[in-house]
Amino acid sequence: MQKTIIIIDPMVSSGYLIQRFNEFGYGVIAFLTMDIPERLKGFSYTQFPFAKIIEASGDLSKDIREIKSPEQYTIVAGFTGVDSAINYGERVLKTLFPAFSNNPATSSYRSNKFMMNDVIKKHNLPYIQHETIDYHLDDRQKIEQTVAFYRRYKQIVIRPVTGSGASVNVFSPKNETDIANYFKKFEPYFFKSDFLLQEKVFGPEYYINCASYKGRHYITTIGQYVKTEVNGTFEYERLDAVEKDSAEYLAIRTYILDCLNALGMLNGLSHTEIIMTNKGPRLIELNPRISGMYGCVNMMAKRRYDVDQISAYINLLENKKIPNSNRQVYQRIFIFKNKKGNYHNIDLSAIKQLGSYISHRIINPKCLMDDKSEESLLSIVMCILLEHPDKKVIEQDCDILSDLEKRGSCLI
Repeated sequence: MQKTIIIIDPMVSSGYLIQRFNEFGYGVIAFLTMDIPERLKGFSYTQFPFAKIIEASGDLSKDIREIKSPEQYTIVAGFTGVDSAINYGERVLKTLFPAFSNNPATSSYRSNKFMMNDVIKKHNLPYIQHETIDYHLDDRQKIEQTVAFYRRYKQIVIRPVTGSGASVNVFSPKNETDIANYFKKFEPYFFKSDFLLQEKVFGPEYYINCASYKGRHYITTIGQYVKTEVNGTFEYERLDAVEKDSAEYLAIRTYILDCLNALGMLNGLSHTEIIMTNKGPRLIELNPRISGMYGCVNMMAKRRYDVDQISAYINLLENKKIPNSNRQVYQRIFIFKNKKGNYHNIDLSAIKQLGSYISHRIINPKCLMDDKSEESLLSIVMCILLEHPDKKVIEQDCDILSDLEKRGSCLI
C-alpha cells in the first residue's frame, strides 16, 4: 500500500505539493472542507493528480470513516493547506493522528490573526498593537471604530482576520475619508471575515518557511519582500533570499521559533511573515500551510540548500538527517506585473537571455482590460527566478526586467 499524506484544502501550491511528495514515493489525498471562493472558480482540484479527493460532510465520524476507507493507501501524516481549513481540519487531523497533531482547542491561534497576535502578546513576545471589528456591524459602526483606532495610532493597516492572502484587501488609509471608502467599497475576495486593525510598523518585511513535526522545527528559508505602497495598497516587487549565516537570519529565526511554539504550530508546514522594526521583529501573521508563489520560493530554496518544505517535512517524519548544503549564490524572485493592460501572449525571448535567468512561472498567460483587477500576487503576470554568484548581475538583470515591465513590450 502506498504511503500517503492527507492535506486539508490544499489550495496553495497544489501542483508543487503533489510533485514533490510523489518524488519521495508519497501519494497525496485532498480532503475538502470548504467551497472554492467565487473569485477563484477557475481553480479546480480535479486538474491536479491527487491520489484521491474526498469532500467533507461536516460529520466528523462519517468523514473519518470515508478517509480511512481507501484500502490501497496508508495515511501516515497530514496538515492543513489554507488557514480557513484549520478549525474543522485540525479536528480531523487530531482524530487521525492523536500522537502528533496540533491541538484543536487552540486552532484559533493559527487561523485568526487577532488571536495569534493576542497570544504573542500574552507570551511576552514583541507584537503589533491591534484590535478587531465584527464583520456584521454596519458600515457606520465599522468606520467609527476604525477612525477611533486611526486617531490613536495615526498610521494603521486594515486586513481580514482570516481567509486573506497575497495582500488582497490589505489597506493602509491616509486619512479618514480613505477609511470610509474602504468599508463602503469592501467586497470579500476569499471569505467573509472580521477585520483586523493594526498599528502600522516600519522596516523590512520577511517571510519564513518552516516544516514542523512533533514539535521539531526546520526553517528551510528566510527571505525579504520588497514592496511598494501605492495608494494604500501593497505592490510586490521582488523576493530576496536571506543568507543563513547572517545576523539578520539568526535574529529572525529565534523570534519565529518562539512564535511557532507559542501559537501551537507544532506539526505541518508554515509560512510566517514579520516586519523587522528598529526595536526588533514584529509578527504580521502565521499561515499554517506551504509557501505560496506557486512553489517558486520552495524551488529557490531547494536549488540553494537542497531542501525545501516538503523534503524537510519528510525527513522529520522519517527521522532522517536533513541536508545542510549551501551553494554560494545570490537568489531573487522578480515579480513581473502587468503595467500594460490588455495582452494575449507573452514573449519570453528577452527574459530567457538574461545572465541570471533560471526559470519562470506564468500566473496569468493573458489579460483582457475588463479582467484587470487590483494588483496582488493573484493578478501578476509571472514570477521569474534569478540566480548568480555575482549580485551585480542580478541587479543589472532586474533593471532590464523593470524596463520590460514598465514598457510592457513582452506582453503582446
